[in-house]
Amino acid sequence: IPCLVESLLQVDFLLILRPPVESVISLCKAEQISCRHALHLWIGSVLRSEYLSRSYSRKIFTYQQLLESPDSILECCSLLWGKTFVESNLLEAKSFLRPSLYRTKSNSVKDSFLEVNPDLADLLAFADYIYGVFLGSSDDLDRALDQSRSRWIELLAAN
Repeated sequence: IPCLVESLLQVDFLLILRPPVESVISLCKAEQISCRHALHLWIGSVLRSEYLSRSYSRKIFTYQQLLESPDSILECCSLLWGKTFVESNLLEAKSFLRPSLYRTKSNSVKDSFLEVNPDLADLLAFADYIYGVFLGSSDDLDRALDQSRSRWIELLAAN
């Protein structure tokens, strides 16, 4: 952060968002942490990443968009960076993506997640709202996310 503030580096941000329940399930499997902690991590990291990158050049897209249309995402990156990728670099970048590994999809796991974790329904709904803000065509993304950040602080203070 100090390097960014002092403008020692030119930084562009790519924020790749995945639905909260998918991230939580994957994080729990990989790190053996509780679903509550994983959900808190998702909310906190998404809100902080958005806030810290707000005044910089950035692109925000979803993991699903990346898997479904890597060419358009790479084109956005190309425009962001003012560079043209050579074909071999594009092929290498696209070969890194493996849609077959995208197995934890929110539409197939959310109900079962909530059955096992009914106490997390409100927190997951809040996380889903945040994710939806990014998906929407909000004219005032900053304001909506600032309100979410304020609500997040209230939720943390209440617990």
